[in-house]
Amino acid sequence: MSVRFLHHHGAQFYPELLASSSSHDEAIALGQRTFELSEFLVKVAGVTDVGATFPHTVTYHASCHGLRELKLRDEPLQLLRSVKGLKLVDLLRFDECCGFGGTFATKFESISVAMGVSKAESIA
Repeated sequence: MSVRFLHHHGAQFYPELLASSSSHDEAIALGQRTFELSEFLVKVAGVTDVGATFPHTVTYHASCHGLRELKLRDEPLQLLRSVKGLKLVDLLRFDECCGFGGTFATKFESISVAMGVSKAESIA
């Protein structure tokens, strides 16, 4: 039987990869204590203000892994909203891939470049 973690654990695929291994239970235990940093700060530690100051206008590009696999969207934004002096501008088409993840950029270079240009235009 393949066990899969809830989407928020960083090591969600280890039980799947180690399903027939003697390390299967260890993989489950690892996933239960593994978090992405913004997820840990906001959901586990209850911290949204880390005392940062950055007096500039920014936008936030959510990585595909964070957004799609880990289902993290609001946690990084909560941290950014607490930065003193920071003006956070919503990114148009925030959920659009930048085309640069994994081996996609090397296997499909021209598509990746076009996606990156599109993302950069949205940011600009």
